[in-house]
Amino acid sequence: MSAASPTQSRRRRPQRARKAHSGALIAEQRLLSCVLEGMALDDLDEPGWTTSFYLYESPTAKRAVDLSAIEGDLEEALRALDDIEAVDNSPDRILVNRALWNYALTLYARVFTKGRRPVLTVQLQNVLTDWPAGRDVHEHILGVRNKHVAHVTSDMEKWGTAIELGTHLDGRIRMKAMGMVVSVTGPLTDPIAVDFGKLVSLLLGKVRETMQVEWEAVNEEIRGKGMTPADIEQLPVAPPVGGAHTDSWKRSRR
Repeated sequence: MSAASPTQSRRRRPQRARKAHSGALIAEQRLLSCVLEGMALDDLDEPGWTTSFYLYESPTAKRAVDLSAIEGDLEEALRALDDIEAVDNSPDRILVNRALWNYALTLYARVFTKGRRPVLTVQLQNVLTDWPAGRDVHEHILGVRNKHVAHVTSDMEKWGTAIELGTHLDGRIRMKAMGMVVSVTGPLTDPIAVDFGKLVSLLLGKVRETMQVEWEAVNEEIRGKGMTPADIEQLPVAPPVGGAHTDSWKRSRR
Protein backbone atom coordinates (compact mmCIF):
# COMPACT_ATOMS: atom_id res chain seq x y z
CA MET A 1 0.00 0.00 0.00
CA SER A 2 1.61 3.23 -1.08
CA ALA A 3 1.56 5.91 1.56
CA ALA A 4 1.63 8.53 -1.21
CA SER A 5 -1.32 7.31 -3.28
CA PRO A 6 -4.69 9.11 -3.21
CA THR A 7 -7.62 7.31 -1.70
CA GLN A 8 -11.39 7.48 -1.87
CA SER A 9 -11.98 6.00 1.58
CA ARG A 10 -13.18 9.20 3.21
CA ARG A 11 -16.79 8.34 2.42
CA ARG A 12 -16.54 5.40 4.83
CA ARG A 13 -15.16 7.52 7.67
CA PRO A 14 -18.32 8.01 9.80
CA GLN A 15 -19.12 4.29 9.83
CA ARG A 16 -15.54 3.27 10.60
CA ALA A 17 -15.17 5.91 13.30
CA ARG A 18 -18.17 4.59 15.17
CA LYS A 19 -16.84 1.06 14.93
CA ALA A 20 -13.46 2.05 16.31
CA HIS A 21 -14.94 3.57 19.43
CA SER A 22 -17.96 1.35 20.11
CA GLY A 23 -17.54 -1.65 17.83
CA ALA A 24 -16.58 -3.97 20.67
CA LEU A 25 -19.78 -3.32 22.60
CA ILE A 26 -21.91 -3.50 19.47
CA ALA A 27 -20.25 -6.77 18.45
CA GLU A 28 -20.86 -8.29 21.88
CA GLN A 29 -24.49 -7.19 21.92
CA ARG A 30 -25.27 -8.35 18.39
CA LEU A 31 -23.65 -11.76 18.79
CA LEU A 32 -25.27 -12.33 22.16
CA SER A 33 -28.65 -11.43 20.68
CA CYS A 34 -28.12 -13.92 17.87
CA VAL A 35 -27.36 -16.69 20.34
CA LEU A 36 -30.47 -16.03 22.37
CA GLU A 37 -32.75 -15.89 19.36
CA GLY A 38 -31.02 -18.79 17.60
CA MET A 39 -30.61 -16.89 14.35
CA ALA A 40 -27.84 -15.84 12.03
CA LEU A 41 -26.21 -12.44 12.44
CA ASP A 42 -27.60 -11.24 9.10
CA ASP A 43 -31.14 -11.98 10.28
CA LEU A 44 -30.98 -8.97 12.58
CA ASP A 45 -31.59 -6.80 9.52
CA GLU A 46 -34.78 -8.67 8.64
CA PRO A 47 -37.96 -6.61 9.26
CA GLY A 48 -40.20 -7.63 12.14
CA TRP A 49 -37.63 -8.29 14.84
CA THR A 50 -37.67 -6.43 18.16
CA THR A 51 -34.40 -6.88 20.03
CA SER A 52 -33.30 -6.06 23.56
CA PHE A 53 -29.72 -6.12 24.78
CA TYR A 54 -28.37 -7.39 28.09
CA LEU A 55 -24.81 -7.39 29.39
CA TYR A 56 -22.97 -10.69 29.68
CA GLU A 57 -19.59 -10.93 31.37
CA SER A 58 -17.09 -13.76 31.60
CA PRO A 59 -13.35 -14.22 31.00
CA THR A 60 -14.17 -15.72 27.60
CA ALA A 61 -16.34 -12.76 26.66
CA LYS A 62 -13.64 -10.31 27.79
CA ARG A 63 -11.06 -11.94 25.52
CA ALA A 64 -13.44 -11.73 22.59
CA VAL A 65 -14.44 -8.13 23.16
CA ASP A 66 -10.80 -7.08 23.70
CA LEU A 67 -9.95 -8.55 20.31
CA SER A 68 -12.85 -6.61 18.79
CA ALA A 69 -11.34 -3.42 20.22
CA ILE A 70 -7.92 -4.35 18.82
CA GLU A 71 -9.51 -4.98 15.43
CA GLY A 72 -10.91 -1.45 15.56
CA ASP A 73 -7.48 0.03 16.28
CA LEU A 74 -5.83 -1.80 13.39
CA GLU A 75 -8.65 -0.85 11.02
CA GLU A 76 -8.21 2.79 12.00
CA ALA A 77 -4.44 2.56 11.50
CA LEU A 78 -4.97 1.11 8.04
CA ARG A 79 -7.45 3.85 7.17
CA ALA A 80 -5.02 6.52 8.33
CA LEU A 81 -2.36 5.08 6.00
CA ASP A 82 -4.89 4.91 3.17
CA ASP A 83 -5.79 8.57 3.66
CA ILE A 84 -2.24 9.83 3.34
CA GLU A 85 -1.93 11.61 0.02
CA ALA A 86 1.02 12.90 -1.95
CA VAL A 87 2.35 16.11 -0.48
CA ASP A 88 1.43 19.01 -2.73
CA ASN A 89 4.02 21.34 -1.17
CA SER A 90 1.39 23.13 0.89
CA PRO A 91 2.03 23.40 4.65
CA ASP A 92 -1.50 22.20 5.44
CA ARG A 93 -1.14 18.97 3.49
CA ILE A 94 2.23 18.19 5.05
CA LEU A 95 0.75 18.71 8.50
CA VAL A 96 -2.22 16.42 7.80
CA ASN A 97 0.00 13.67 6.42
CA ARG A 98 2.26 13.80 9.47
CA ALA A 99 -0.77 13.68 11.77
CA LEU A 100 -2.17 10.63 9.97
CA TRP A 101 1.23 8.93 10.06
CA ASN A 102 1.69 9.52 13.78
CA TYR A 103 -1.89 8.38 14.42
CA ALA A 104 -1.25 5.10 12.60
CA LEU A 105 2.01 4.60 14.54
CA THR A 106 0.25 5.21 17.85
CA LEU A 107 -2.66 2.86 17.13
CA TYR A 108 -0.32 0.09 15.98
CA ALA A 109 1.94 0.46 19.02
CA ARG A 110 -1.05 0.47 21.37
CA VAL A 111 -1.97 -3.11 20.51
CA PHE A 112 1.49 -4.20 21.70
CA THR A 113 1.44 -2.25 24.95
CA LYS A 114 0.96 -4.21 28.16
CA GLY A 115 -2.30 -3.16 29.76
CA ARG A 116 -5.89 -4.34 30.01
CA ARG A 117 -5.86 -5.91 26.56
CA PRO A 118 -4.04 -9.06 25.47
CA VAL A 119 -0.75 -8.53 23.66
CA LEU A 120 -0.73 -9.93 20.12
CA THR A 121 2.35 -12.10 20.55
CA VAL A 122 0.95 -15.20 18.82
CA GLN A 123 -0.71 -13.29 15.97
CA LEU A 124 2.46 -11.29 15.28
CA GLN A 125 4.60 -14.44 15.28
CA ASN A 126 2.24 -16.04 12.75
CA VAL A 127 2.63 -13.00 10.49
CA LEU A 128 6.41 -13.01 10.80
CA THR A 129 6.57 -16.75 10.06
CA ASP A 130 4.88 -16.05 6.72
CA TRP A 131 6.76 -12.77 6.15
CA PRO A 132 10.14 -12.74 7.96
CA ALA A 133 11.00 -9.27 6.64
CA GLY A 134 8.10 -7.94 8.67
CA ARG A 135 10.15 -8.20 11.87
CA ASP A 136 12.35 -5.26 10.85
CA VAL A 137 9.24 -3.27 9.97
CA HIS A 138 7.61 -4.05 13.32
CA GLU A 139 10.70 -3.13 15.32
CA HIS A 140 11.22 0.04 13.28
CA ILE A 141 7.64 1.25 13.80
CA LEU A 142 7.69 0.60 17.54
CA GLY A 143 11.10 2.29 17.78
CA VAL A 144 9.92 5.42 15.96
CA ARG A 145 6.80 5.60 18.13
CA ASN A 146 8.58 5.01 21.44
CA LYS A 147 11.72 7.09 20.84
CA HIS A 148 10.48 9.88 18.61
CA VAL A 149 6.70 10.29 18.47
CA ALA A 150 5.90 9.61 22.14
CA HIS A 151 9.30 10.54 23.65
CA VAL A 152 12.13 12.52 22.11
CA THR A 153 15.09 10.28 22.92
CA SER A 154 16.59 9.53 19.51
CA ASP A 155 18.66 11.28 16.88
CA MET A 156 15.63 11.55 14.60
CA GLU A 157 15.49 15.06 16.01
CA LYS A 158 18.61 17.22 16.04
CA TRP A 159 18.89 20.63 17.61
CA GLY A 160 21.50 23.17 18.50
CA THR A 161 22.27 26.87 18.77
CA ALA A 162 23.71 28.74 15.82
CA ILE A 163 25.05 32.27 15.51
CA GLU A 164 24.05 34.09 12.37
CA LEU A 165 26.89 36.32 11.21
CA GLY A 166 26.09 38.83 8.52
CA THR A 167 28.22 41.46 6.89
CA HIS A 168 27.05 44.34 4.76
CA LEU A 169 28.82 46.01 1.84
CA ASP A 170 29.04 49.20 3.86
CA GLY A 171 30.94 47.39 6.62
CA ARG A 172 28.13 46.80 9.10
CA ILE A 173 28.13 43.50 11.00
CA ARG A 174 25.09 41.67 12.35
CA MET A 175 25.22 38.82 14.86
CA LYS A 176 22.18 36.94 16.13
CA ALA A 177 21.74 33.70 18.06
CA MET A 178 19.01 31.28 17.00
CA GLY A 179 17.85 27.74 17.58
CA MET A 180 18.11 25.16 14.81
CA VAL A 181 15.89 22.06 14.96
CA VAL A 182 15.64 19.32 12.36
CA SER A 183 12.99 16.62 12.87
CA VAL A 184 12.71 13.65 10.54
CA THR A 185 9.15 12.39 10.61
CA GLY A 186 6.22 11.61 8.35
CA PRO A 187 5.46 8.96 5.73
CA LEU A 188 7.30 10.53 2.81
CA THR A 189 10.58 10.62 4.72
CA ASP A 190 10.31 7.02 5.91
CA PRO A 191 11.16 4.38 3.30
CA ILE A 192 9.36 1.73 5.35
CA ALA A 193 5.93 3.34 4.93
CA VAL A 194 4.71 0.92 2.23
CA ASP A 195 5.71 -2.14 4.22
CA PHE A 196 4.04 -0.69 7.31
CA GLY A 197 0.69 -0.84 5.53
CA LYS A 198 1.34 -4.45 4.54
CA LEU A 199 2.22 -5.38 8.13
CA VAL A 200 -0.95 -3.80 9.55
CA SER A 201 -3.08 -5.55 6.95
CA LEU A 202 -1.55 -8.98 7.62
CA LEU A 203 -1.84 -8.57 11.38
CA LEU A 204 -5.45 -7.47 11.07
CA GLY A 205 -6.22 -10.69 9.20
CA LYS A 206 -4.69 -12.82 11.98
CA VAL A 207 -6.60 -10.88 14.64
CA ARG A 208 -9.87 -11.50 12.83
CA GLU A 209 -9.15 -15.22 12.67
CA THR A 210 -8.51 -15.37 16.42
CA MET A 211 -11.47 -13.12 17.17
CA GLN A 212 -13.86 -15.40 15.29
CA VAL A 213 -12.70 -18.38 17.36
CA GLU A 214 -13.13 -16.43 20.60
CA TRP A 215 -16.66 -15.27 19.73
CA GLU A 216 -17.62 -18.83 18.84
CA ALA A 217 -16.35 -19.85 22.29
CA VAL A 218 -18.56 -17.18 23.89
CA ASN A 219 -21.58 -18.49 21.98
CA GLU A 220 -20.83 -22.05 23.08
CA GLU A 221 -20.41 -20.91 26.68
CA ILE A 222 -23.82 -19.23 26.68
CA ARG A 223 -25.51 -22.19 25.03
CA GLY A 224 -23.90 -24.54 27.54
CA LYS A 225 -25.47 -22.64 30.42
CA GLY A 226 -28.93 -23.34 29.01
CA MET A 227 -30.05 -19.78 29.61
CA THR A 228 -33.72 -19.06 28.92
CA PRO A 229 -35.16 -15.68 27.87
CA ALA A 230 -36.29 -15.23 31.49
CA ASP A 231 -32.70 -15.82 32.66
CA ILE A 232 -31.40 -13.28 30.16
CA GLU A 233 -33.85 -10.65 31.33
CA GLN A 234 -32.33 -10.89 34.82
CA LEU A 235 -28.99 -9.66 33.45
CA PRO A 236 -28.16 -5.93 33.55
CA VAL A 237 -29.67 -4.03 30.65
CA ALA A 238 -26.97 -2.94 28.24
CA PRO A 239 -26.57 0.85 28.36
CA PRO A 240 -26.72 2.93 25.19
CA VAL A 241 -23.50 2.85 23.21
CA GLY A 242 -21.15 5.33 24.77
CA GLY A 243 -20.38 6.09 28.39
CA ALA A 244 -16.74 7.01 27.81
CA HIS A 245 -15.87 10.64 28.48
CA THR A 246 -12.83 12.82 28.01
CA ASP A 247 -11.94 12.45 31.71
CA SER A 248 -12.40 8.66 31.77
CA TRP A 249 -8.63 8.22 31.75
CA LYS A 250 -8.77 8.96 35.50
CA ARG A 251 -10.49 5.64 36.13
CA SER A 252 -8.86 2.26 35.52
CA ARG A 253 -10.79 -0.10 33.31
CA ARG A 254 -12.12 -3.22 35.01
